[in-house]
Amino acid sequence: MKPTVVVGYDRSPSADRALAQAGREAAWCGAAVEVVTAFHWIAVTTPVAYVPMNVEAALKTGAEEMADTGVRWLREHHPGMSVGSRAIAGATADVIAAAARDAELLVLGNRGRGGFTGLLLGSVSMRTLGFASCPTMIVRGTPAEPAGSIVLGLDIEVTDESPGAALVKAGKTTDLIVAGAHRRGDGSLGMRVGPIAHAVLHHAECPVVIVPRT
Repeated sequence: MKPTVVVGYDRSPSADRALAQAGREAAWCGAAVEVVTAFHWIAVTTPVAYVPMNVEAALKTGAEEMADTGVRWLREHHPGMSVGSRAIAGATADVIAAAARDAELLVLGNRGRGGFTGLLLGSVSMRTLGFASCPTMIVRGTPAEPAGSIVLGLDIEVTDESPGAALVKAGKTTDLIVAGAHRRGDGSLGMRVGPIAHAVLHHAECPVVIVPRT
């Protein structure tokens, strides 16, 4: 079976960067890409409230159109790549993490629609990472010429800086930082992000991949 890269997409600038990165990752390893968009449907039970019967259908249609935008972009920029999409009802973090359960890689933007600009990681991306069970890339920083290097969390030498600060500093001159996170100890899916990975996820100036470990 062909490996799959899953990308969470909501048409935000951050998601556009994640989509482009997912396409590059898939092209490098010969994988398919699945574009996943979540939509929320909350049933109204208050008798006096009026909600048109077609609201859920409209939300789903909008999400499908959003995901299709990502599919079209990938097919235009990567002809011949196997690309699919899914629009799924539910909380965004839960939906995307579940969709990527068997993926080789999950790719997320730093911030979604409505997120504030800045260095810190968006709450939805952080929650998704907490539920994810596969290597997860958070696309951070601004596009730059490739530096030709990757920094592993194990590569940091002992300095006067904390390990997290040293990794963040290294991220200024590298293409990617790879760090690990322990799987949840209670048997449930997801990762427990420790202080080092947490610092890198919130402050690195390049994409970050968090790899689950036992």
